[in-house]
Amino acid sequence: MNRQAFISILCGFGLVFFVLAVWANPYRFDASAPVFDSPDETANYFWTARVARGEPLWYQEPLEEIGNSLIKPRSMNVVGDRVVPGSFFGLPLLYGCIATLLGEWAIPFLTPLFASLAVIAFGLLTAKLFGRGIGLMSAALLAVLPPWWYFTARGMYHNVLFLSLVMIGVSLVMYLSSTTVIPAPYAATGQAPAGIQTKKEKRDRFLFIFFSVSPLWSGMTWWVKLLGWGIAGLLIGYAVVVRSSEAGWVFVLVFSIVVYQFFSLWKRESLNTFPWLGWLLFVACGMFALTPLFVTNIELYGAPVAIGYRGGVGQELGEFLRLLPRPEYRNLFFAPFGVDIIQLKRTVKGFLIDFFPWWTWPTTMGAGVVVGAALAGIFRQRKQNINQPLISNDRYIWGVDWKRWSAYLLTCAVISFLLIVYYGSWEFTDRIDGQAVSLNTSFLRYWLPIYVMGVPFISLLVYWFISLFKLKWLRIMVAATAVCVFTYPSAALVLADTDESLMIVRSRMPAAALERRAFVGLVPEDAVVITYPQADKVLFPARRRLITALVNAEDYRAVQRLATEAPVYYYTFATLQEVEAISRREFEPYGMRLTDPQRVFKNRWLWRVARDDTPL
Repeated sequence: MNRQAFISILCGFGLVFFVLAVWANPYRFDASAPVFDSPDETANYFWTARVARGEPLWYQEPLEEIGNSLIKPRSMNVVGDRVVPGSFFGLPLLYGCIATLLGEWAIPFLTPLFASLAVIAFGLLTAKLFGRGIGLMSAALLAVLPPWWYFTARGMYHNVLFLSLVMIGVSLVMYLSSTTVIPAPYAATGQAPAGIQTKKEKRDRFLFIFFSVSPLWSGMTWWVKLLGWGIAGLLIGYAVVVRSSEAGWVFVLVFSIVVYQFFSLWKRESLNTFPWLGWLLFVACGMFALTPLFVTNIELYGAPVAIGYRGGVGQELGEFLRLLPRPEYRNLFFAPFGVDIIQLKRTVKGFLIDFFPWWTWPTTMGAGVVVGAALAGIFRQRKQNINQPLISNDRYIWGVDWKRWSAYLLTCAVISFLLIVYYGSWEFTDRIDGQAVSLNTSFLRYWLPIYVMGVPFISLLVYWFISLFKLKWLRIMVAATAVCVFTYPSAALVLADTDESLMIVRSRMPAAALERRAFVGLVPEDAVVITYPQADKVLFPARRRLITALVNAEDYRAVQRLATEAPVYYYTFATLQEVEAISRREFEPYGMRLTDPQRVFKNRWLWRVARDDTPL
């Protein structure tokens, strides 16, 4: 397959995926405040729209002081009398800036756009590493990978944008650093001639020593290569802004690329072609891309570093570095939720093994082929007593470039281990019914890099199988059939098989919009509403003064104080008898009671919180 056909097919995959993701989006964006099915999406769209309108990443709530900092949706935090993002703010900043130029109508298209570019970049990356056949198969399979497709369609989560930026950046790095281009004065011998005099020769010598990189296309000039390295650094650096909790494994990934490239050139005695200047520019631009993280932390928290997975505590950088040796700080980068072996086994089995078996087992088989080829290759080298370079003409076992695949497998294993330890011990439920395993679970988002890294192993298995056929048209048919075999169960799961599949979510959004409209008609804008946690995704931002949890006595005293400053309501799906019991047990001891029930929507009821004269 020639290069033009390969790139054209990849772009076709990206375009088809973009159309599918936009079509599968379950939300309507024809309103100023769309209704979403999760608090994270609600919060991210709210902050994105504020940035697009030139407003800050916070809003003021004067009742926070007497309200014990309770007045906020779940995905937000309170700092003083300000409500601020409770999660990462890289997505709202980036999408908000783009929407400033294009308009808020563009917001729902941005994640599909970046994800489609990532599909193309992933195909280019795997083609560079393993060949164009693997590249095409990997791009096609990534487009139908269930969590990738699902969270691209639900585009107000951070995870797909984060991973897209990493994939595009890594693809650029691999293309820029794969082979060496020697400037003209050194083309014959690869050595610098004596007696360099002219400025052009001095410049070429500088580029040769510090910036020997390959072109993306024939005839690329040195400044285009510089631009490519800078863009790669900006992309991966800003990916850390989008999800700063992933900085550890992103560093491991970049470090592994540097080490692999360095030792490849060292074994070939070509270390003088290592792109020193390119990597320096990459690091500089990556650090520069972190500027929005520190600047926004200073604006929101008063310090450049925000501590904790959900943020909220600002610290000076020097103080943070001083406290870093402490376990509670050190573990932020490795295991912020602790290490619970039993819970870790449960989550790995539930989400990495059992959830997508038609992906898991082919991935395992493909990795097994790599392990087998690696063992055979090592045995052959020892038997022949040879010391071949990392990249050589005699590197294939069973048609597998075992050294390159082994390096990829080792990198995937290290990153997967870090992600599993980091998130695997966390025990939580995302659903109101308490079910832990669901399509919209946080684990599928957190472990999205693991699913994506496994795709090339499936491609290897398929490509290894179709190589048994001699006829080209038969190979194409078998490859297309293999993609369809993975597509059918994936599409069924993503679109319709569960109550969190995209079409099912879309079908319940009109009812959520009606609930919001009915609620807004009964509750004044200045009211404070105590509600169950899952209601904030529907009620916010139409009504901002929401309290989703009352935990202790001080919280109830805060509600009593709030009742003197604004109307306070209690919104619930509990029955009348249950609410009367709640009123006697939880409100009356603090001089309050729940009165005047009104049906809002279906089984949702609105009660007024009345305050008597009991002292605070």
